[in-house]
Amino acid sequence: MKSFIFSLVLSCSCFCFGQTAKDSIQWVKNTQKAQELTAKLVEQRTELAELEAKLIPIQEEAREKTETAKASSSDNKRAASKLENDLDSRKKARRARNAGDQAADDAKKARKASNRLEDAEKDIKKLKSRIKSNEKKLEKLVQ
Repeated sequence: MKSFIFSLVLSCSCFCFGQTAKDSIQWVKNTQKAQELTAKLVEQRTELAELEAKLIPIQEEAREKTETAKASSSDNKRAASKLENDLDSRKKARRARNAGDQAADDAKKARKASNRLEDAEKDIKKLKSRIKSNEKKLEKLVQ
């Protein structure tokens, strides 16, 4: 009877120790994942700060290019209207053609600047989403 009780106590203690060891291993893994996520979050927040700092010049460039395109378009209209009054003038035709080419070039530059701005804003939005996701993962690991 003593040996039966002893073996029962021994097996229960081994089972409890096994559970504790598994919990310890899981805790270590969770701690390691939490440290990795924390490092990743720091990296992402640094990258976000850099992107947001770059956003202001990109916005300024897009605004300037749009204003330049509008001015070129206005110049093109003016040159076309002058040509309309004197259709036989080669000089006015050349100026109208050059103004049209300039307006097209400026419009293209404005579109490209606008696309860069949209891409930068999209990158910032994605990064904020990833940061939020990683913060939630970290919160679950810490609990």
